[in-house]
Amino acid sequence: GEAGAPTIEQVTEAIRALQALRPDTARVRRDGVEREVPLASVGIGDVVVVRPGERIATDGVVVEGASAIDTSLVTGESVPRDVAPGDVVHGATINVDGRLVVRATRVGADTTLAQMARLVAQAQSGKAPVQRLADRIAGVFVPIVVVIAIGTFVLWMTFGPAPRLPHALLAAVSSLRDAPLAQDLVAFGEIGLAGEIRPVPYGEERLREAAKHG
Repeated sequence: GEAGAPTIEQVTEAIRALQALRPDTARVRRDGVEREVPLASVGIGDVVVVRPGERIATDGVVVEGASAIDTSLVTGESVPRDVAPGDVVHGATINVDGRLVVRATRVGADTTLAQMARLVAQAQSGKAPVQRLADRIAGVFVPIVVVIAIGTFVLWMTFGPAPRLPHALLAAVSSLRDAPLAQDLVAFGEIGLAGEIRPVPYGEERLREAAKHG
């Protein structure tokens, strides 16, 4: 796999950390007056004022001001991105140095952060059935091979030519060569089923890498 590709677990932890840092309130301008309101009460079209050093409350479009925003936890970009009126910004990113006024375009479960969290959850739940099926295949196929080996040993010890013990052991060991085949079949089935899992679309390349390498 690609060196340094994040795992599902790593991306999940990053999203949890980001959600934990998401502001509980937003400074909304209504009728020319700025009021601090609970984040849950912010609706589409609301005008949100973001001061330097604050996290942007929700996805939106800059309508006033210019600044640089730190998007590293959302996009992986290490260098702050300059924004000006007309530019799209995402919730939970940090307004670095200027005052911004943002018109909310997506709120609550529709924000980029919320969508990323859902994609990770889908990727995790999508892998679980594959693993369970692989375990079931292994749980049935491998014991069958062992039973066949024991049966082969008993038959050769009972009806085989002399000397019976060496012949029986050789026959049993030969039948056990199918055990690696069982493991290969399990692995092959797991790979094939994994191909049926829809790749995690990244708003967000890192999520796709996580789905492949998690």
